Amino acid sequence: MAAPTTSSLDRKYLGGPLSLATKPLEVGKRRFLTPKRILAGTMVSSLLMFQTGIASAADTDVSEARGQVISSDVLSLDLLEAATSEAGVPSNPGEHYEPLNVGALGAVNLTLPSLQLPLIDDGSGNGLLDLGALGALHSYAEATEPTKATASAGLVGADGAIDANAGGGGSSENATVELTRLLGQLGVDGLTDEVIDQLNLEVGAIASTATLDAGTGKSDYTVADLKANVNSPLVGSLSGDLGDVVNGVGTTLNGAVGENGAITGALEDVLSTEVNLGVAKVNLGPTEISIGNLDSALESINDGLLQSTITDTDGLVALNLADGTITIDLEKAVAGGTLNGLPANTEVISSATLQKVTDGLAEAVGSLTDQLNTELTKAINEATLTLETGLSVKPPFVSATTGNLTIDGALGDFLGTSGADPNVDAEISLLPTLLNPVLDFVADSLVVPLTQSVGAVVNPLLSGLTDSLTGVATPVLNTLSPVLSGVLDEVVSVTINKQSGSAANLGTESQDVTLPADFHVSALALSLLPRADAANVGLATSYVRIAEEEIETVAITNPAPGSEVTAPAGGTSDVPVEGTGEPGEEVVVVLDGDDGTSQTATVDEDGTWSVTFPEVEPGDHTVVATQSGDDSTAETDFAVVEDTDADAATAADADTDADVNATADTDADTDAATAADADTDADANATADTDADTDAATAADADTDADANATADTDAATNADSDTSSNGEDDASADVVITSPTEGQDIDSSDDGSADVPVTGTGTPGEEVVVTLDDGESQTVTVDEDGDWSVTFKDVDPGKHSVTASQESNGSETTVGFMVTAAGDSSASADADSSADASAGTGADSDSASSGVNVNNGGGLASTGATSLPLGLAALALLLAGGTALLIARRRSVS
Repeated sequence: MAAPTTSSLDRKYLGGPLSLATKPLEVGKRRFLTPKRILAGTMVSSLLMFQTGIASAADTDVSEARGQVISSDVLSLDLLEAATSEAGVPSNPGEHYEPLNVGALGAVNLTLPSLQLPLIDDGSGNGLLDLGALGALHSYAEATEPTKATASAGLVGADGAIDANAGGGGSSENATVELTRLLGQLGVDGLTDEVIDQLNLEVGAIASTATLDAGTGKSDYTVADLKANVNSPLVGSLSGDLGDVVNGVGTTLNGAVGENGAITGALEDVLSTEVNLGVAKVNLGPTEISIGNLDSALESINDGLLQSTITDTDGLVALNLADGTITIDLEKAVAGGTLNGLPANTEVISSATLQKVTDGLAEAVGSLTDQLNTELTKAINEATLTLETGLSVKPPFVSATTGNLTIDGALGDFLGTSGADPNVDAEISLLPTLLNPVLDFVADSLVVPLTQSVGAVVNPLLSGLTDSLTGVATPVLNTLSPVLSGVLDEVVSVTINKQSGSAANLGTESQDVTLPADFHVSALALSLLPRADAANVGLATSYVRIAEEEIETVAITNPAPGSEVTAPAGGTSDVPVEGTGEPGEEVVVVLDGDDGTSQTATVDEDGTWSVTFPEVEPGDHTVVATQSGDDSTAETDFAVVEDTDADAATAADADTDADVNATADTDADTDAATAADADTDADANATADTDADTDAATAADADTDADANATADTDAATNADSDTSSNGEDDASADVVITSPTEGQDIDSSDDGSADVPVTGTGTPGEEVVVTLDDGESQTVTVDEDGDWSVTFKDVDPGKHSVTASQESNGSETTVGFMVTAAGDSSASADADSSADASAGTGADSDSASSGVNVNNGGGLASTGATSLPLGLAALALLLAGGTALLIARRRSVS
């Protein structure tokens, strides 16, 4: 895929104009407002809150989109493409989908007050971002219409849709934002080194998308995982300090049964003295007392609980006692317990969040001491106490009998907490009459004091566990909590679903927006050292903008395409150029591409403009008009022709620049036909061709368009009807023709200032004809079986206009210019011709009564003799009147 269009080097990324060398966009005959036409206040509102992701399409673009994986106010223009897709209409239209170029961003440094921090970490841990498996992020931008733009970034597919599964899952694949080096920027690194020596954010799947579409907008984002990881030497030492308490329990109990121990000492007198029971003398010893299962239980506590991860009830805070890491699951800290579907601009690390963190930390530490107390108590109660001693019993008059005596049980048995009694086992050969008194002695003299001594040692140990454990944990908690809550929000501000622009507060459902509209969303926004506003980074940023409104494009209404302007023989002609555009805009008009001919006009309130090029030489010419507001252009071609032969011009006057045509053809052997035309505007052209031996025929034609043409063509073998039938003959592939209005025709407007303009013509039966007015309004009509068609344009404003008809079947096209005049105005040319037309009309309409010519004598020969001279004079008068009318009409058509 081709890289996005790059911007010009003189464009500034922030605060300055953004420019691309582009052509403006024309949509039909309308044009949409570009950024420079939007009010400054609206432009200010479209700036991002933290200056990331401002779209950089051309300032003439009417819509634009930018998807940016990583956006920052430190990214220079030559690095924008590394993390960006952008589209603009018309500068760079279409869909654009680009991968993140991590390598290109490797050289970017964040410049902080006294620190250069690489944007991308190279594995050394010194950079800001370690993208992990999220390096496969993409950006997407689409702008194909003036009123629609879509942008996406992050884990998105080729169609711009969010695909949270595209990056896999699991914390091992998450990206990290390393914040440790920022601690020094706060001037507290000396303090925090003992409390917090590492700080980072962990981010999972992340993406955003935004769409503005013709007055509506919607947005979505996803953040799959967000955690703050804090490594604390205090937490790391907590395991060891609590381990000392655990190990102290073992030391205390093992010492109690050792030499000079509390338990051993409590039995010393009994174990060292011979006792006379009457029936026998009893001696005990040697004796060994031991504690069993305690060391292994304590070791299990040290290796298990004190190396585990402890969490609070909500799972917000997790303490890893093995490495001293505190993990804060920020998803559990926000309202609702989810990172997605949050309102716009949700601050994650807020005072409320930090209070939750502090409470969770206290709960986790409290949970640790409680669990530790429970496990130690269990270990103590389940530890075994064993007393093994020699037993000698000497009845009277017989030799002594020896054996072994064992007293054992769990310490809980001796403490009475287990519900069981210690075991007493004597291995000696004695008669029951001797054994029972011996066992009674052992129970009274050994088991009771043994139980009492165990309680004296263990009970204080158990009751003191809570104090011992909290005595270790509380100082850690009291030191850690204020540092954690006081430093975290000073190092970074984290905002989810950060939005800005005039169309802010968009959600997943479409909602109305006010045009012009621009919108920016970052799935996750980071402000580093927010109090100093040191640097801002947006992750998965989408920006879109669409135009405020459409404006009128420039158009040239006169001269019409392909028209001719007449210049005197050997001379030049002034050429007026007229058109329409957006009121108040400047139009620059250039003749034949020569900037030296440039003229500037301001479009009037009624939407019209005009300039005049003086003394234009004969030949083909092109005029181009450019409107400044939207850079729209219009172009037309015309020709300046010399009027070298008035008679020849009269004979060839068959084009659309002439309102009146007159021809005279004579033949010595033909009949004479005379055509006279009188219309409602009193404009007439008359031609009379006569022969001394011919009959005279007269035809009259009335035309309501105020222009009349009368032609009399004679031939020895034909009459006037043959010409009419040949012109009206059906043609299977007839070119399209506009029959009304005629070229240059004046059409009066109604009292409301506009006019309905009927347009009629001919073409190929059954084919479609597209009729287009110069303001872009278009109508399609089907030619009827007679070869005729007609449409009507409603409410056409006063001024010069042109209408074009095109027939696609054979590619034919024709254009006619006409004028809609204000109510009460009249054609100057019609006034100028009135007297001449009246004179010609008198001669043409006076018929045989005044001319002496018998128009119809029943098919006989024409009258001759005395009436021939008056007939010749009448014909001469008609020719002179017709020539005068022709000359005036021709001048009118090019003025």
